[in-house]
Amino acid sequence: MPRQTAPAPTNNTPRNIAAGLLVVAFAVGIVWSLSGKPVELNEHEYDLTLAFYRVCNQQSIEGLEKIEDQINDSFPSNASRSDAQSALIAMVEQAKRGQWREASIAARQALDDQVKH
Repeated sequence: MPRQTAPAPTNNTPRNIAAGLLVVAFAVGIVWSLSGKPVELNEHEYDLTLAFYRVCNQQSIEGLEKIEDQINDSFPSNASRSDAQSALIAMVEQAKRGQWREASIAARQALDDQVKH
């Protein structure tokens, strides 16, 4: 009977880190959406949110990838993100899961929240 050996260990660290970041972004999005607290967007965040809203209406994967690249280039690491930046990232994650309508509603709400009454 041949001797069975244990499989060689694999390095899943990058995959684990990516999964962890996804979970954190999702959790932040849920907390943000349930809080009902409006976020204050600066001009750049407003422009990104508006572009994201358009992408959601078109359900454009290519457009979503461009927005995600712009966000990754624009925003700092998780430790120093603003509430608005975290909310936008959570909306993008929602759209990536195919929840275009929900992401669009969240983006529209974030844009509407900027109107001073």
